[in-house]
Amino acid sequence: MLRSIPTVAAAALLAIATTLGPHGLGADDGFSWLENGLDGDARRTFHHLAIGSELLPLAWLRALDTADGGGPLLGRLGRHGFLADPDDPHGLPVGLSVGATADRRFPGPMVGLSCAACHTGALSHAGRTVRIVGMPNMLSVESFTEELTDAITATAKHPRRLVAFVKRLATQGDGFVKRPAGALLATRLPEFDRLGEAGAFGSAIASRLEEAVDAVAAEPALDLPRALAAAQSVEAKVESAWQRLTGRLRLDARTLATRRREAAALAGETEEAVAAGLEEWWAETVETARLLRGRAVLLARQSQMARMEAPRGGPGRVDDFGFARNLIFPAAEMRVPDAPCSIPVLWATASVRWQGWDANNDSAMGRNLATAMAAGATFDAPSGVSTALPRALAEVEDLAARITVPRWPGEWLGEIDEPRAARGEALFRTHCHDCHPTGAGPAPDRVVPLAEIGTDPNRARNFAAPLGGRPFAVAIEETLGRFKQVAYAAARVDPAEAARLDGGRSDRWRTTGGYAARPLAGLWASAPYLHNGSVPTLHDLLLPPAERPVRFPVGQRDFDPVRVGLVTEGVEAPMFTLDTTIPGNHNTGHTYGTALSPDDRRDLVEYLKTL
Repeated sequence: MLRSIPTVAAAALLAIATTLGPHGLGADDGFSWLENGLDGDARRTFHHLAIGSELLPLAWLRALDTADGGGPLLGRLGRHGFLADPDDPHGLPVGLSVGATADRRFPGPMVGLSCAACHTGALSHAGRTVRIVGMPNMLSVESFTEELTDAITATAKHPRRLVAFVKRLATQGDGFVKRPAGALLATRLPEFDRLGEAGAFGSAIASRLEEAVDAVAAEPALDLPRALAAAQSVEAKVESAWQRLTGRLRLDARTLATRRREAAALAGETEEAVAAGLEEWWAETVETARLLRGRAVLLARQSQMARMEAPRGGPGRVDDFGFARNLIFPAAEMRVPDAPCSIPVLWATASVRWQGWDANNDSAMGRNLATAMAAGATFDAPSGVSTALPRALAEVEDLAARITVPRWPGEWLGEIDEPRAARGEALFRTHCHDCHPTGAGPAPDRVVPLAEIGTDPNRARNFAAPLGGRPFAVAIEETLGRFKQVAYAAARVDPAEAARLDGGRSDRWRTTGGYAARPLAGLWASAPYLHNGSVPTLHDLLLPPAERPVRFPVGQRDFDPVRVGLVTEGVEAPMFTLDTTIPGNHNTGHTYGTALSPDDRRDLVEYLKTL
């Protein structure tokens, strides 16, 4: 059943709504929800629940411009696949959360990725857009992380950008919590390019600021994971080194004060206000440069991996365990993340014990901890300390269990041809049912070996690659187990609550050497197909591999209700083109039912709509 909601032209969302273009859903477009278990408060919680991801402060996101000068970063999020949320009080899209942080060096709450960034999607057909909770979203985590990293790095490195950024923070009112006089001055001072033209006072500030930015760039970056886990004595040394640096960078306000009249004219303020605010503004500006650089270095590790010589994931795909391996374990164990996989649907989670495309884990909390870290949680691998929030991760798991299978919306996509579907059911029993039974109850634990399934082998082979002389499954089980125990201790989780948070899972990991045969319920809403998303429609999946599309656009939300999957013809300015000739992207294998006649193929596709 479809339920329409009215469009809300919230002022805070205007920047997003006007820039999403063809790759996102603007607030002016309107949309409907396909009801499948979560609505109202539960859906809003799922969309924005903070799980410990800490990408950047909310104040920074509001003030940050893109590195290429394209305007506010917040207004560009739709180009990466985020869906606008007209009801969010912060003006953020679906999939971004706002949560408190223990790191008081940063101003106010932190923005992070929530699970809904990847697990709430949308489809468009016949002038109508429908959103579905638990459906894969066409989000490009790679391009988002890269643009965010580039924007923060450029702001920290260039005095002009830094002064403008600090000015916007001060104007917002949430960037100078402890320095009110400095905030007032920041709103009065001209842009950096005009400082050098404004007499000796402005030239002195501009020159000194250039020196300060260079000095901050030359110092070791603030190690946020180390600071998270460090003992007070170590942290004191870190801060002591910073104090020595700021001592060298200290603005000679006393000398500059001899030109108070010039300074007051430049700022359009009284001489007294300038004298009071100058040192505060300077301290805030230099400290912001330091924090920006520390955050950029942390994010750059993820974007660096995205820029390796590997197939780009693009919208709706990510090499989850490739990135986890490279993020959590020592640099010597890094591997090229060349196995991008489709984002899975969530409505089958409750019926499947062993999770993952290769059925490699029975560890809900461990898997979710890894997800939080990949989504931007700060963590220190040696100690197991992280900002991940175990109770929130368990709440996400509970919400996911409430998501039901979305039924084919015939009033929108066209009613199912019942005679065709009946013929297709008989074909399904012959060609598909052995691997994909449709009965109620838990799905069988069936893994098809690579030699039989024939699909791209990179995911299964990469997970099987040893780490430090032992199986990767053993290494990740032990490491995530340690993260879990430390997180539980920090959150004061007692044994009884721990059993509840674990959800009856065994915390086991294993190497299977193949791919899992998954339930096909709601298959119609999970295109593109195969574990690596290398086939755009069910019709194409039932063709012999040599006849499947070799290259096709991805990122568009236009839906083909006949072939069942992505519309790939006539796509203007595609967000991404998936090339199946590249290892990791191969569209080979899964040849079941590929010898059917065109009419039988259509019958089988019609039946698959009913699951």
